[in-house]
Amino acid sequence: MTKTTMIVCAVRSTLPLAWQIIENCSDRQFHLVAEYLPPSFAHKLSKITNTRHHSEAASAIASIPRCHSLITFGCSAHPSHKLAATISLAFQAVSKPRLDVQHGLLQVGYTIPGSTLDDETLNISDMKIGWEIYGVPLPIIHRSSFQKRRIGISSNLHWMIYSDRERSLFRNCVIDIARRFPDVDFIWRPHPGEFLFQAGEYPRRDDLGVLRHNIRVQSFSEIEGTTMEDFLRDTDLLISTPSTTLLDAERADLPCIVFDSRYLAKQLRNFEQISLFRRSPDLIDLVDGFFGARDVARFRSGYSMNFDHARFWKDVEKYEADVSQLSVEEQIRLASSSIH
Repeated sequence: MTKTTMIVCAVRSTLPLAWQIIENCSDRQFHLVAEYLPPSFAHKLSKITNTRHHSEAASAIASIPRCHSLITFGCSAHPSHKLAATISLAFQAVSKPRLDVQHGLLQVGYTIPGSTLDDETLNISDMKIGWEIYGVPLPIIHRSSFQKRRIGISSNLHWMIYSDRERSLFRNCVIDIARRFPDVDFIWRPHPGEFLFQAGEYPRRDDLGVLRHNIRVQSFSEIEGTTMEDFLRDTDLLISTPSTTLLDAERADLPCIVFDSRYLAKQLRNFEQISLFRRSPDLIDLVDGFFGARDVARFRSGYSMNFDHARFWKDVEKYEADVSQLSVEEQIRLASSSIH
């Protein structure tokens, strides 16, 4: 019997993870739940026959009787994960296994201590699957070795772990490095959440272009219309706040310099290899070295870049069988108790 798994992508950034899992498993059927599919992803999906797409929860929930398991990515009680949480609870109601796969390099509940949810009010998944076991389910990024004298800036300054002081510190470091290298183009790609950030707008799109002619901040529509892979292919060096973008740089073998956030000091130093800066002089020294042919360390997470699909699905099938057996035993127990 062909088994069926439902995969929920609550946020767009998890679609590449879902695609890697689907593309490399031809002997299973899938229901992919995502409110929006970029045209490039929709095109790829149209070329395969084992996956059905759902854009809303109702049709996905109606398909649960045909599914053997659920996979989510970093599913939590956060409002942005409402779609995944709704479907997860529906799977729980019929005692079907729910697996949550790590989707972020620095993620609460996986690499950052703490829980992704309030266990007393919402139970999202039955089993968490970290990258340290199977590797990262993402492909290598191929980019040109031709140097364009272009530096990419990536930030996620809407994240509440940062103080306003750290946000200002990072922003000022970027301005100082752009001043030091006036003939280099700096392309800043903020996280989409920064456009909605209310406590302060970093980067300040209204004045960065005035302060430095060689800094261009991508617009919200530009970010939504392109991928991080597109962005990294056109850069020689990445300067970034701590985020999953570091893993993207590793996939592209791109030199990377990382802002040393106090809150994440321990996690950053647990990685296999990393170049850190906290102040402008340190950043300038590292970029000077890069253009002076002195190596800037490539970021190395320590995770395998070769996802072990065979081991992953073997363990999923074992877990599905275990839960199914427990469900049968529970049904027998309930039937027995009703007789007596």
